Amino acid sequence: MLLVPAELAVDANRDGTITLASDLNPDPELSDQTAKNKPFRFASNDDDDDPVLSRGYDYSDAYVNEAEDLKDFFPVFLDIKELLNVLPHTTPGIVYKLKHEEEALNFVYTSLTRATAFQYRTNGDTSTGYGVGGSFHATSAPTIRITAAGVELHSDFLNRIKNNNQGVILVEMRNNSDSWTQQLNNISGRVTKPLRLVVEKDETVIAEIAVNLKSIEVAARKKGETVPNNGVLVKTGQVVEVALDEDYFAKPNEQQSRITWQLRQRKGDGTFDDWSDFGPHGKGTRFEHTMQTGGIYQIRALYNGTDEVMYKRKKSERLDLFNSYGPGYKSAPDNIGVCDTQIQIAICREAQKFYASTYYDGGNVVPPQYGFAGFGTTGNQITRCNIFVAHRATAVGAIVPRINGYPPSEYPPLANEWAGFEDTSIWPGDPTFIEGWPIMPPDTRPQPGWIIAHPKSGDSGHCAITDYDGEGIGAGTSGTVNKKYDDFWDGTSRLRRYAP
Repeated sequence: MLLVPAELAVDANRDGTITLASDLNPDPELSDQTAKNKPFRFASNDDDDDPVLSRGYDYSDAYVNEAEDLKDFFPVFLDIKELLNVLPHTTPGIVYKLKHEEEALNFVYTSLTRATAFQYRTNGDTSTGYGVGGSFHATSAPTIRITAAGVELHSDFLNRIKNNNQGVILVEMRNNSDSWTQQLNNISGRVTKPLRLVVEKDETVIAEIAVNLKSIEVAARKKGETVPNNGVLVKTGQVVEVALDEDYFAKPNEQQSRITWQLRQRKGDGTFDDWSDFGPHGKGTRFEHTMQTGGIYQIRALYNGTDEVMYKRKKSERLDLFNSYGPGYKSAPDNIGVCDTQIQIAICREAQKFYASTYYDGGNVVPPQYGFAGFGTTGNQITRCNIFVAHRATAVGAIVPRINGYPPSEYPPLANEWAGFEDTSIWPGDPTFIEGWPIMPPDTRPQPGWIIAHPKSGDSGHCAITDYDGEGIGAGTSGTVNKKYDDFWDGTSRLRRYAP
């Protein structure tokens, strides 16, 4: 039984200070105490904040990746000064270790005190005091993985706790696997186990303290449905539910004074608007919002107006370790798609069924279907983007006119015709006319289930069906249906919606 006051403490309520059990604050709102059913919740450091070199997930490096990366760390105060007096680390056979059963945490040594625990966010570029010996800046300090067997704390750090009232480490979440295969194939862990500090005497634990932790992944879904694995799609007027983590959907809304939710919309050039608040209802650990305007949106939560927690992708758009069908990768910002009509959702979901499919490969014969002629394996019939668009839209009830081939017309519009670049020659006075598919103004913001087309002089161009995240799902020359056509965002592409 440990009778000496000792604690691993965090800023559990995110008010910018770390309080201890010994502070005896009666206000539960000001308490930073954790418990198994009340862990400290935090997000994984699984983005890439290096402004120059892209090295993959930040946690996979052995150091901090510049100032932006520091936002993904949180301070833990080791209140063990009295414990060190009772069980000196200089005693032969006694060691102090940090342990984490899931091996999903890294840490950085600091010279910070409890009172200065958050200074790493403001002076990381200008002051040293990080790493063993304190010779590093916060923005480039080395990180150390906390293993299940334990990492022995350096004597210099323990001395500074005992003599200088220090004792803060910075902690980040990491993937609990070193395997790039597992990481790229979307196998990653969650932190559910506590961070433990143990004191061992001759390899026997004689004292232990812990702080309860649990990672979060922002979750979004259409109200009343489960969280989808192929992107959130709703119709205007429908309600989206958003929460800090999926388990918060079933819990009371908390921390409304500290958590604000924001969104931003994707523009026609692939960039996004500035962030804006959802409104008074967009507060706390979960909320609901009726989507009024069609488009592609990103979502984030802000703790105390500064600490960002993004809604992120739960998986990468990959076939395997070396081949992808889209630009999206696990932990990149994710999107929700809002459609004006139900058939847009149907068209989008139908196109998604063909992610990475080789059905439309130029080497395969595509038989006649949906009223369109078949495609052979020679000449211009190996270009399949327009027939993919026509097939998938027609499969769910949209009507795509046959305007090419003669006589009679057996083929759908070409990509350059979808883009309004080549005359359809169907309607006098309106050379871009495609019945049931009006062309949108150049600055229109995309919606899922619309057709996006990129023109190309002297060639057929490229067309695709807009996915929930704004990227185009199309049958490319690579042989697979994919979302990897960056030229859609060069400013010349056009959008068409189904409006019979």
